[in-house]
Amino acid sequence: MKIQNLTNDKYKDYIKFNSKAYPYRTNLEERFNFQFIQNPLLLDKAQTFSLLAYNEEGDIIGEYGVNPFRYHFNNKLIPCFCGCDLFVVEQYRPKGIGSLLSIKAIKTYKPHISIGISKDAYPILSVLKMKEIGEVYIYLWLRSISGFFQGALSFVSKGKLTKKNKPKKISIFPRQLSVNNISFEEINDLREWDEQCFDSDVFEFSRSVDFINWRFSSIQNYHLYISQFGKNKTYFVVKEIYWKGMHLLALVDYRMSIKEEDKKKEKFHSILKATKIISKHINCHGVVTMSSHSFFDRGLRNNLFFKIGRPYLMMVNGDLDFQIEKIMERKTAYITMADSDLEFAFN
Repeated sequence: MKIQNLTNDKYKDYIKFNSKAYPYRTNLEERFNFQFIQNPLLLDKAQTFSLLAYNEEGDIIGEYGVNPFRYHFNNKLIPCFCGCDLFVVEQYRPKGIGSLLSIKAIKTYKPHISIGISKDAYPILSVLKMKEIGEVYIYLWLRSISGFFQGALSFVSKGKLTKKNKPKKISIFPRQLSVNNISFEEINDLREWDEQCFDSDVFEFSRSVDFINWRFSSIQNYHLYISQFGKNKTYFVVKEIYWKGMHLLALVDYRMSIKEEDKKKEKFHSILKATKIISKHINCHGVVTMSSHSFFDRGLRNNLFFKIGRPYLMMVNGDLDFQIEKIMERKTAYITMADSDLEFAFN
């Protein structure tokens, strides 16, 4: 058995392996190119940071996806790596291939961040001194009582007892919105962004112009809305999805280039209200999003979003020593669907 980086001469073999590992996924090649190759932080497009395990015959028997990112903490911008898609062919699992892939990835690519850890992976990550820094919650808002019951039935049955037909019509999103005297305009790409961290002692993935345009402008189906008052900008990104039998608007990302706490509350409230307007405009059942910080938890609850499903545990091996109290108070991290591979859990 050998472990090697995924290189361009193996991309086709990897896509075939991935299709067997995750048979429910669609457009695998397009997803791979978007998620990994087009990442602006991957400078050498001929070789990714992802790892593949091979048997003696040269067949792929396991994978561990690794993608480069950057995060803010204590007024520093720090390069890092996110792990995802750990998978090993069943007959090789008793041989510890998953552990070997994890050990190599986590020890080689540091700081390493994992979000959404399985029961099998948790003991491995703990032994490798990965530390828990918090959890990411899913929040859902539904437009009506009937939507609430359909959503509850759909979630409990994992979509099996609700209609699975996707909407046939192409939804037309509004180009402009006015919410609480704040105007949002949809744009195709972003030319500048004055990045202001939410809080210097909160873990937060970076949002550069390159990142924003890669994640939200390089392929279709994302809708990027922005408001601007002088240097202060706010943006949010939404996407129409079909999840667990529900037709929903996903609030994929939200950022506010503002320092004042009161203005942050006002802008986040406006973002949530805008998503409700868009949801009604395109006739969705409701809005789904994610939050990892108590500030956004409160804003979501105050706007009648409720928490659903299991939380996504976050673990890191970087220099992030949070007090247990701060972790319990959910004041350690600012994570959205756009971070790591969280959004793909809703596809």
